[in-house]
Amino acid sequence: MRGLLHKPSTPDPQVDQLLQENAKLKKMLVDDGSMTDMKVARLRSEIVDAENTKTQMKAKIDKLEAQKSRLEDIFKATMKGGTMDLIDQVQLMVRRIDFLEEQSMQRSKNNYMELQEPYIREIEMLKSKLVQERELKD
Repeated sequence: MRGLLHKPSTPDPQVDQLLQENAKLKKMLVDDGSMTDMKVARLRSEIVDAENTKTQMKAKIDKLEAQKSRLEDIFKATMKGGTMDLIDQVQLMVRRIDFLEEQSMQRSKNNYMELQEPYIREIEMLKSKLVQERELKD
């Protein structure tokens, strides 16, 4: 047993080469593992984004279905009453709802852009600095 644990007095270059290759392979394995972890994290964030989009779309669908149901109920009531004034009112309400939805979307888009504008300017400034630094290095 003692002979198995004892190192030979002269180093074997083939053993050293194998040890170096083993170390390189272990390093490559660690690098691949961290790269895989990054891919998994990116995919998880994409899944979260997709889930958020799905939730937003579902809310929008529910809103549109409720709006459709209200309009159908009003239309049915109008047909029973037989008055054209109610149909005109429904059309006016539909146009008003469309207009208000467009205003709301534009307002939310403007708010988003106002919040993002400082970041966009900062990014542009950093890009231009990077280009200048690269030009100076060349």
